[in-house]
Amino acid sequence: MVVDVCILGGGLAGLYAAYLLQRLGLKIVIFEREERPGGLLKSINLDGYVFDMGGSHVIFSKNKEVLNQILNLIPGGIIRHYRNSRIYYGGKYIKYPFENSLYQLGPQERYECLRDFINALVRRAKGEFKTPKNFTEWCYQTFGESICNKYLIPYNEKIWKVSTDELSSTWVAGRVPNPPIDDVIKAATGIPTEGYKHQLNFYYPMSGGIESLVRGIIGSFNSNVTLKLRAEVSKVRKENDLYIVKVGSDEYLCKKVISTIPLPELLNRLPHNDIPKELRDLIPKLAYTSLIVVG
Repeated sequence: MVVDVCILGGGLAGLYAAYLLQRLGLKIVIFEREERPGGLLKSINLDGYVFDMGGSHVIFSKNKEVLNQILNLIPGGIIRHYRNSRIYYGGKYIKYPFENSLYQLGPQERYECLRDFINALVRRAKGEFKTPKNFTEWCYQTFGESICNKYLIPYNEKIWKVSTDELSSTWVAGRVPNPPIDDVIKAATGIPTEGYKHQLNFYYPMSGGIESLVRGIIGSFNSNVTLKLRAEVSKVRKENDLYIVKVGSDEYLCKKVISTIPLPELLNRLPHNDIPKELRDLIPKLAYTSLIVVG
């Protein structure tokens, strides 16, 4: 039998792709190598306490349609939270985001942050900046030196574990919003403001941890979706107009393949000759950050 779509990986991306595609009447097979779907969206119950295994997961989105879809999929209800995040700086806790809480700094630091922010703003308006080559340059051009040196660069280097000189600037849109001018001026003159308003309120399942979202998505699947567990894909190849996905001794035919597994693992499952040499040489050089969760 030929299915419309084979999805590699049963984490959030793979499951949600199937959720959307099933509404088009497509036949879909999801292959997940673990015995439990969800990827990083797993939760465990220890002595009555629920721990999320994949780090911190909260639900928010600028896209109201997507947000409502996700919230409606969660069984058992949701809780709405108001953000209460702090940055440890200069021996005290500064309200997040930093640029909206300059009023918590001393007068000299407030002046430096506002001066450099306005200077960057003027230079950007006059076209003095070239296209940023990396995240460091983007930060300086957007926030000015003081906010970057005091917070943004140390913070992001702590998260990504590499120099911000090594990070591109192509990913920042929507992730690191440009601060409104009025907000920074107000913050520097002692008027509190709220930044990143799309994440000011966020949502979380009422019970069961973030894995409740996984259960809700799977529970929404109709008969067109098949989820196969303990099903690790070993090979993917194309013959004529169809893809052949090999799992154990079985082969599945499909019209399209969606991969949500790590890129090096996908490339290692494709025919060697189908991958250009320059791409093969890059596979072992792909950097990543590991995650260890201690509960």
